[in-house]
Amino acid sequence: MDKKYWIFLIIITLGFGNLGGSFQPSRLLLIISIVFLRIKIRNNVRLSSTIGLIVCAIWFIYSLITLIWSTSPLIGLNSEIIANSIGMLSLLVFSNFPNEKYLISTIRNGWICGLGITILMGVYEVYTGNHFWYAEDDRILGGIGIEVPYATGFFGNSNNYCTFIILCFPYALWLFFETHKIVFKLILLALILTCTFLIFIDGSRMATIVLLFQSIYFLISFAKNIFKNIIIVLIIAVALFIYVPWDALFLVLNYRGANFEEDSRSVMVLAGLKMLVMSYGFGVGAGSFEDYAINMNNFDHISNPHNLFLEIVSQYGWIIFTLFNFWLFHIFIKSIKNTTISKGAKVTVQILILTIPLIGAINSIALGTTCWWVCFSSLAVIVDSRQIQET
Repeated sequence: MDKKYWIFLIIITLGFGNLGGSFQPSRLLLIISIVFLRIKIRNNVRLSSTIGLIVCAIWFIYSLITLIWSTSPLIGLNSEIIANSIGMLSLLVFSNFPNEKYLISTIRNGWICGLGITILMGVYEVYTGNHFWYAEDDRILGGIGIEVPYATGFFGNSNNYCTFIILCFPYALWLFFETHKIVFKLILLALILTCTFLIFIDGSRMATIVLLFQSIYFLISFAKNIFKNIIIVLIIAVALFIYVPWDALFLVLNYRGANFEEDSRSVMVLAGLKMLVMSYGFGVGAGSFEDYAINMNNFDHISNPHNLFLEIVSQYGWIIFTLFNFWLFHIFIKSIKNTTISKGAKVTVQILILTIPLIGAINSIALGTTCWWVCFSSLAVIVDSRQIQET
């Protein structure tokens, strides 16, 4: 199979979330790709990808070392190291793409199609009340027994679902602002507005903030065509307005108003920083966060980090945390300096890098999630491209 289609399949299958458990389609494709696609380290100028591979290699070795002092070495090995390593393979696969002419469009279209798949699932869930994955926290309004409408796809819970949508969202904006075909614009705008609707239905405040920030960033970046784009947005928004279940939205507002989590998440930040101090900056070890959180004195809050950067620094310490942020910073700078990729590609990379700290605070855990690693790999490979992207 052509590598172009292979990479497209890896990304698009991310839309099926946790379907298959440990044997998720995207993970299986990544593993198989290493065996059948003749992967090798390419000696070229793909600096961001090379830096990423070095960081991942150091991370992998260091995470194995942390098992020595980890309180849950088996969990750390299975849920953290193995899951992370499979996700890291995406950088090796993507950076071996032989034809840069189609590389960026393949990555972009894969994320958009993956978004389309999961959005269709979400719309079905909201309008029918049937769900593909029943999480333990199915939302029932206390006292009156009314189920709050929500969508999770195969992601297990609404936070993970919203995280995936937000990671995909800039790619849809990218093609929307760059394509000159009105049919594509209308389809993409319907997809964009449906994303907004589902995030609001799921009641994720952080995802709503990020979505707004990403949209504004694109509007400012493409200010030359802002009037035409705003007109299209208004037309489609009015057309979709009549299909929005407003009763469901009001139920969500009532539900979320009575279920704030900010206090618990603040406690988790303090707990994570305490773990860093306790470990003298080396991290408490792979898979140890939950054990430390539960065993802390007077702890009665959630036990997952709910923060990507906290998850990294508390378990792997300052060394890995610094290397990871250096890699992201390099990708951001290169997106500014690379003059061969389109404006849409540049803006997509920049807004995702800028909002990663916010997106990483939406779901409970991130490192074991394949879509995060594929996201990092996609950004690195895009800024390494030397071909002008056609829309």
